[in-house]
Amino acid sequence: MPALVTRKQMQEMDRIAIDELGIPSLVLMEVAGRAVADAAESHFRARADGLSVLVVAGTGNNGGDAIVAVRHLVERGVPATLVVLGDVARATSDTKAQLEIARRLGIAPIEIACDDDLGRLETLAASCGVIVDGIFGTGLARPVEALHAQAIEVLNRQRCPIVAIDVPSGIDADSGQILGAAVYATTTVTFQFPKIGHVVYPGREATGALRVVDIGI
Repeated sequence: MPALVTRKQMQEMDRIAIDELGIPSLVLMEVAGRAVADAAESHFRARADGLSVLVVAGTGNNGGDAIVAVRHLVERGVPATLVVLGDVARATSDTKAQLEIARRLGIAPIEIACDDDLGRLETLAASCGVIVDGIFGTGLARPVEALHAQAIEVLNRQRCPIVAIDVPSGIDADSGQILGAAVYATTTVTFQFPKIGHVVYPGREATGALRVVDIGI
């Protein structure tokens, strides 16, 4: 296994790649999202039921990776639905840019912004064949509460494969501890290096099969 890194180490590598080397953040997001689409498509093709992929994106950059993934899935002919969890107006600039690209391609996001919308998420999750968890990533360092905790519970109730982006949402990347609520993934696609939380329990159990993808950092 390659070296394990902490949250701060990974964030610093991202910063160097973007600010010092000049690799645009949207380029890194594109490579990351395509790798997530590969994993989700693999699970989708392994099923014989023809159900769709449900991609659940948060408003941080992890959500941007998820939006790239849904675009690639649709372009490959994989039926996929995009849900954005949280207030879209508070999304990062890169995630807003990815949302605009998706909309221009005819991919309309379904916004789940309050508790009253959770019933719709439950319906979508119950009728899909694969879920992509793009709610939170490596940067999460606070307890998951309210809407996001309830949404994670909805995802965990499903019996289909879950592909987590970078770190299963709710897992502390440094300690592997559960921050209030956590997604239990079938496969986790992480970028450049595995994080400590991937190999320390209970994070190890939540991670499932770990794919480490080189995105060019």
